Amino acid sequence: MFDASPRPELLALLAAVKAEPDDDTRKLALADWLQEQDHDADHARGEFLRGIVRYHRLDEDDPDRVGLAGGLSALWKHYHPAWLGPLPAAGFRLWGYLSAGRGLLVPSIEGRQVVAKAAAAAAGSAAYAWVGGLNFFQLSGGQLTRFARSPLLDSLVGLRLSECYVTARSVADLVNNPRAAGLKSLDLGKVSAPVESIAASPHLAGLRELRLWQSRVGDAAFKALCDSPHLNELRVLDVSSNELTIHAARAFADGTGLPALTALDLGGSSNHIGPDGALILVHKPNAGRLRKLSFWSIGIADYGVEAICRQPHMNKLTHLDLSGNLLTNRAAVALAGAEHLKTLEVLNLKTNGISGDGALALAGSPHLANLRRLDLSGNRFGAKAAAALCERFGDRVTLD
Repeated sequence: MFDASPRPELLALLAAVKAEPDDDTRKLALADWLQEQDHDADHARGEFLRGIVRYHRLDEDDPDRVGLAGGLSALWKHYHPAWLGPLPAAGFRLWGYLSAGRGLLVPSIEGRQVVAKAAAAAAGSAAYAWVGGLNFFQLSGGQLTRFARSPLLDSLVGLRLSECYVTARSVADLVNNPRAAGLKSLDLGKVSAPVESIAASPHLAGLRELRLWQSRVGDAAFKALCDSPHLNELRVLDVSSNELTIHAARAFADGTGLPALTALDLGGSSNHIGPDGALILVHKPNAGRLRKLSFWSIGIADYGVEAICRQPHMNKLTHLDLSGNLLTNRAAVALAGAEHLKTLEVLNLKTNGISGDGALALAGSPHLANLRRLDLSGNRFGAKAAAALCERFGDRVTLD
């Protein structure tokens, strides 16, 4: 049964969830309320939401995930027509209910459909209140501008415009619109993004994830992000495969903004950061806030890795991606001996030049006890080193 008029209690509980999408406590409070309602669809959705929370709390290799996913699939199959109401007919399509929204809906939609009357009519429905984000495809600049001025944007916390044919002006219309104030995640991969407008917009003060991969971001635009007075909640910044140089590394090291940033992706061969840029970036305390750092395929060289290993303030790192850099045993030995990197949980050394001695150093390191995943595929070392790695890390290491 579809409730075309959203109940105030439901809207309030969903608003609380969207304010803190990673807070399971708020989702469980919503699940409790749903299971207290009279309609079977509500009760089932509360059970479904509770199951989603549990599913994402389990490790990816936990065998309980399989059975739990089966139960969630059965609930979805039976009740999703009632849960989705007018959304499918208006062009909103769901591809993966277990992952994207973690309980909220994150449908995909074409540009021509999002500006149609059916989508506008759905904006005030109970079903759309559950929509936390949208994935766009075949979206034009004009369609994006019309969408940014519509109530469809009001309650959203995430937008993915990757690989859409939108203009920088239309993206500026979006980020400068007060309706965008609820956004916490914005993906503009392969979009010509007006980065300076993003950095200057007060309406993006709640943004936590910004993805600008292959968006032709240069040093000046990146510096605007690093000095933004508004992006104080930003935690994840992906500027991989752009046009950045050593000056971008200096901009981050000396930046006055991004106080909450914990994940930075500067990878990609078109980013000419190099080992000197890596040294500059990690040398100053700004880098000490990072928990995830990606330097894949930027030509960091061994002494760039050694620079990371020498900085005691890098002791919060849990994820380090150094793949595709042609590193040698020298880098592997430095990583194995870096006491302040004992917090590492994921270390990616795929496709480098590490041989037997470097692999054995990693296998014998007293500081890598917390590693959950070590990727050494694409390196060449003998059976002895492979056996030592497998004995130390078991299925946590990838060798090929």
